[in-house]
Amino acid sequence: MDPHQHENMNAPPSPLHELRDANVKNLWLIGGGLFAGVLVVLAVLAGVFAFYTHHTTAPDTKASTFIAPDNTAPGPHIQADPHADLLKLRASEDSVLYRYGWVRKDAGIAHVPISVAMKMALKKGFPQKQMDSASKTKSVSDVKAGQ
Repeated sequence: MDPHQHENMNAPPSPLHELRDANVKNLWLIGGGLFAGVLVVLAVLAGVFAFYTHHTTAPDTKASTFIAPDNTAPGPHIQADPHADLLKLRASEDSVLYRYGWVRKDAGIAHVPISVAMKMALKKGFPQKQMDSASKTKSVSDVKAGQ
């Protein structure tokens, strides 16, 4: 047996954990401080709630202002029945496209059904831009070279 080994057997074992105890007084102070902080926050929130409960108007009453507020939101508005709105739009468009009517009666300007307007345009012809003689003689290659 080793003589040094014998000496180590009589020595107290080295601890594998901390031997000091926690400071109980400080732990109670920290816990009490946290609890007091929570109570203060709850008291402040209760006070704010009580203040706003007594100082707000009922939801059904209107606020008293000098100018009446405009409660309509800026457009476009949500459609309650989009299909019905589309049918109304198409009916108003059809009344313009397929019927006779006045645009400006005092000036004698009227609109005609689209089928009649197309027949009139075919009979009368469409206006064409008049080209001068110098532009008629230019070829496509001359135009491309000029660019």
